[in-house]
Amino acid sequence: FFLKFAGKVTAVSQEIKDDLLRKGFKDQQVAVIDNGIHIEKFQNDVPAGQLKRTLFHLSEDNFVVVIVGRLAPEKGHDIFLKAAQAVAEKYPHVKFLIIGDGPLRASLETMAVQLGLSRYVIFAGIRDDMPRVYAMCDLLVNASYIEGLPMAILEAMAARVAVIATNVGAVAKVITGGKSGICMEPGDPERLAKAIIELIEDKEKRKQ
Repeated sequence: FFLKFAGKVTAVSQEIKDDLLRKGFKDQQVAVIDNGIHIEKFQNDVPAGQLKRTLFHLSEDNFVVVIVGRLAPEKGHDIFLKAAQAVAEKYPHVKFLIIGDGPLRASLETMAVQLGLSRYVIFAGIRDDMPRVYAMCDLLVNASYIEGLPMAILEAMAARVAVIATNVGAVAKVITGGKSGICMEPGDPERLAKAIIELIEDKEKRKQ
């Protein structure tokens, strides 16, 4: 409603612009400007093992999978937890870090308990030290159903963290399957679990 009164609207992906055009906006009204970050902010020289110990009291041997974003239905945290259950059964040294807060926090915490993940999942809330958090993580997952171009993906890539992301919004512009990460369709916990396990087992692919 309010956007209709704007002289110009900025969309963070072509998909969002296309959606606005379908809703009656004119092409010249909408500009696409991709999200961007300061790459230097995410450079780090502190060993990951040290950060795991100091930030979350983890062992250096723990493999850390992180998901970053508002705890809301469109972000797919339920899919993340279902995948985590399958991964934890095979690799009990893996920890799943959930960064963010939102309306689903209580229900997701309950779900984690019901899935037997209390020892494996850390709900860390909103953090103001994300460059250090990324630096201690081995893998970032974005399980969203809807996105523009997620900042978390860009930040993780700047921190040299391997990425698994759903093929929504402009994600495919930066995550090309098998090269800069793994891209998959949303809503599939089995496929997500397989992708996580693949990158746990294949250190060279994760590093690449």
